[in-house]
Amino acid sequence: MIIMRLEARWQGGSTIKARTATASTCPLVQQVGGKEEDKEWGSQMIQDYGFRIYNPTIGKFLSVDPLTKEYPELTTYQFASNTPIQAIDLDGLEAFFIHGTMSSSTKRWFNQYENDEGKLQLRQHDVTKTLFLLTDNITLNAEFNWGSKFLNWGNGATNNQIDRNRAAKKLTKHVMNNYNKEEGVITLVGHSHGGNVAIQAAKMIRQRLDEEGNASIEIHIITIATPASNGGLYDLENPENSKDAINSHIHIYNTIDKVQTKMANAFSGQEFTRTYDNDFTINYELKGVTTIYGEGLSTDAHSVDYYHPELVEAQVEDITKLKYQAEDEKSKKKTKQND
Repeated sequence: MIIMRLEARWQGGSTIKARTATASTCPLVQQVGGKEEDKEWGSQMIQDYGFRIYNPTIGKFLSVDPLTKEYPELTTYQFASNTPIQAIDLDGLEAFFIHGTMSSSTKRWFNQYENDEGKLQLRQHDVTKTLFLLTDNITLNAEFNWGSKFLNWGNGATNNQIDRNRAAKKLTKHVMNNYNKEEGVITLVGHSHGGNVAIQAAKMIRQRLDEEGNASIEIHIITIATPASNGGLYDLENPENSKDAINSHIHIYNTIDKVQTKMANAFSGQEFTRTYDNDFTINYELKGVTTIYGEGLSTDAHSVDYYHPELVEAQVEDITKLKYQAEDEKSKKKTKQND
């Protein structure tokens, strides 16, 4: 590997001229964050992030984040949700984790920790990173919340299919505002009833993508401990009824999860089961759960992936293998039909 140009940079991204070495006249087009310098601004070092522009000399964006209204808890000029070390801002577009009942994005997908100054900050939880390994995406977005700001309305213990339909519409808007067109794949990762929100949203997202001329973009779903619905033609949460919109569906469950079936059925009045009864969902039983919690039904087992992400990580290869086998079979079937 030949290094054509080496540059040292200040924290904001501007060049430290005294520490710049050039091996050729080849210009460095890609700068910090992988963005190009916009030469139309003359002597100012301006980088184009698609939805807004950035000045690395002063270390600030020169315009408000267009997604500000969706995230009132963040400053209007924040970068990558204030996590510049672990995240990058791809044209303001990111790739989607959906929390479950009586939860939130912060509770489910992030950890709170105290920094050197004694201030509480957030970082991705290990479960987020582990489940991300099951996707084909290169960026992730775990900031979606589907409860209202008023007493978390719509996301309480008794949330129903109508509440989750409202959440699916909200999720669709969130995805369409954030998805990365370059990746060609949208993956919805939902825990508990967050998985049902994802299943309901799949058709809506598919319709919006097609309307925008992005029919080639695939939609994949991963559900974890989601109460499985296998109802008839009008069941919005039966993936069988959305199979034209879903390219693949992995469902991870365990047999001692008390919340997934017993409690979900009691609270909702619907009939939920452990697994999906169709020919394209991959139902994967997570191994080793009874070793941790015993043989009896357990509420903690509902979030075993959160409490023991290492258990999921050890089985990522097995799950991925099943996913690719299913995709191969689907591809062969399609080829046969075309013949």
